Amino acid sequence: MFKKIFSSKKIILIFSIILPIFILTTTGAEAATLQFSPASGNYNTGATFSVGILVSSPTQAMNAASGAISFPTDKLEVVSISKAGSIFNLWVQEPTFSNTAGTINFEGIIFTPGFTGNNGRLLTINFRTKSPGIATLRMISGSVLANDGQGTNILTAMSNASFNIVPLERIEPEETPVSSVTSLKIDINSPTHPNPEKWYSSNKVIFNWQLASDITSIRTLLSRSAEAVPSVTYTPPISSKELENIADGIWYFALRGQNDAGWGEISRFKIQIDTAKPQELIIKEIEREDLTDPRVKFVFEAKDKTSGISHYEVKINDSKWQRLKEGQSEYENIFSPGRKKITVSVFDKAGNYLENSREFMVRPLETPIITDWPDRLLTNEQLVVEGITRYKNSDIVIELQREGRNARSFTIKSDNNGNFTFQSEERLGPGIYELWAKVVDSREAMSLSTDKITISVKNPSIFSLEPWVKNLLFKGIIPILILLAIIWIITKYIRYKLLVPKIKIKKEVEEAEDALKKAFVLLKKEIDKNFKKIKKKKDITKKDLEILEQIKRDLEDSEKFIEKEIKDIEKEI
Repeated sequence: MFKKIFSSKKIILIFSIILPIFILTTTGAEAATLQFSPASGNYNTGATFSVGILVSSPTQAMNAASGAISFPTDKLEVVSISKAGSIFNLWVQEPTFSNTAGTINFEGIIFTPGFTGNNGRLLTINFRTKSPGIATLRMISGSVLANDGQGTNILTAMSNASFNIVPLERIEPEETPVSSVTSLKIDINSPTHPNPEKWYSSNKVIFNWQLASDITSIRTLLSRSAEAVPSVTYTPPISSKELENIADGIWYFALRGQNDAGWGEISRFKIQIDTAKPQELIIKEIEREDLTDPRVKFVFEAKDKTSGISHYEVKINDSKWQRLKEGQSEYENIFSPGRKKITVSVFDKAGNYLENSREFMVRPLETPIITDWPDRLLTNEQLVVEGITRYKNSDIVIELQREGRNARSFTIKSDNNGNFTFQSEERLGPGIYELWAKVVDSREAMSLSTDKITISVKNPSIFSLEPWVKNLLFKGIIPILILLAIIWIITKYIRYKLLVPKIKIKKEVEEAEDALKKAFVLLKKEIDKNFKKIKKKKDITKKDLEILEQIKRDLEDSEKFIEKEIKDIEKEI
């Protein structure tokens, strides 16, 4: 018996020692909690709503938290998880979810000095409701670690959340409105979605309305049904409502007010939301038998399940976008040769778009050949260029560009054999010119341009004559003309300056006349001889013949002039 009493006393003594220590230890670790916000609510099937995961640690700094959440997959599905506004600086485990298993997991860190306070947002979960019933969110595990250098878990409580999912067709019993109270008719407007017949890509909506002075309560409801009765009551009444993450589709915001006489008439405002881009865009090129055909046609096929297709926009390579008419799903144009890319954007009625592209090819016609052209040209000569193409009776586009200036374009025709000749209508000024050509057929198909040819154009001068002409002038005609000029000068000198007997002068004049006649005879023979040789040349030009004829005429004029001067001298003697 003594032993039993002693043992009992011993146990009491030990317990009395340990209990204060335990109390001191547990009170040293401050409490932290994890909770959902909001923790409850009523939502229609098909609606979307957001739930925040919050941490509270009012007295002890915390620097890490983790959690695992479960949700009923038959009632809810996760649309997305947002980290916006999170107090976490670093995610050890990125937030993940499984709509099959009905789980959500997260784990993050907060840098020193950590977080102290209430309702620190860790993340936001966006849900979509699926079927009627009670949907419960549970924290199945979690931790909140203190910023004490030891990683002490200070989590003491985790709360759950419960949401009531109501079918769309459910309508609460409507209280009899007092139609005589006209002040209860409320007009609704929306600054974010002002036109009820227009589709919008934003799923964040604001509704505003004016409250009469006698309204004491407001009921609202957002429903897919145009007949639903407002069921969410606000007392005191509110004059605006902001809703986020609304699912795509057509919705009706219902509103009614209450005064001392009862509930008034229901007002409704329709909104149309489409946040998704079109689901499909196919670009089809209509087959061409000949790839040189420059006229290419495309047909577009696109699908958008919510708002429908509005229009298409098209661009080729890096050109500007071209908007097609509403309802137009075809595009046709004429293209130059080469490989190109068509890019198409399809827009739905809310302005969302999907882009796609594909390459296509227009083959060039066979390039023409320039067969004859002058390397050098005088400004008083006409430019003549000849060539050939395999395409008969087709347009030949000639591009002529003077150095430092813009190119000028000329169009001529090839003949029945494909030959073509370009003759410039005006004489070219001095300078360096480049010329190239391409062929264009009746379909507007075209070739690539020929290589550029270079033509040098100069002003005419004696030094620009052909070598054989310069040789004739400098070695034959010009020396004789110089000799004749000297004889003429001597004759003049004898006539006017020297005082010699007239008989002697007459003799000298006769000798000079005889010498001149012989010289002209020899010169004419030499020129005639050279003319005959030159005319036999195959490459002689019309210009060369004109030069020769002018030389002959100049010689004849010189002979007549000198003969006249000699006769004048003879008369005076």
